[in-house]
Amino acid sequence: MSNPTKGALFALLATLLWSVNMVIASGIKGHIPPIGLAFWR
Repeated sequence: MSNPTKGALFALLATLLWSVNMVIASGIKGHIPPIGLAFWR
């Protein structure tokens, strides 16, 4: 696999992980205090 392909895959993976993190955080924001949420991330 070439370096440009690896770079694109890593950028896509990072975006996917950030998106999933935001969806999970918005779903549990009422159940966990903000400091606890920041700690457990």
